[in-house]
Amino acid sequence: MLFKSYVYTTKLLLPRLLARNPKAAIINVASNPQNTPLAKIIMYSSLRVGTYIFTKGLIDRYGKQIDVMVVLPSTIESGLNDAYYFGTISASTHAKAVIDALG
Repeated sequence: MLFKSYVYTTKLLLPRLLARNPKAAIINVASNPQNTPLAKIIMYSSLRVGTYIFTKGLIDRYGKQIDVMVVLPSTIESGLNDAYYFGTISASTHAKAVIDALG
């Protein structure tokens, strides 16, 4: 259901975003589990792969008209991740990098 929300929201808003060019942007978030699909997180990994491919298609189709990017954050600081991964970084650090990339 979550993947459909990316598709339907984009379909609904795309005409307005194109009309606001060049200040418009589409930013979707995928993640690193797409590169390491594990049985425990197969649905999550599948969703993120779909998000990645969908966004790459948007870049190919609309990338010259508006900013379109897919964010693949490293492991974000959280209670769950901190217990399993070394070197997590904050969500605010990722958010700042995305905003900086948009200019």
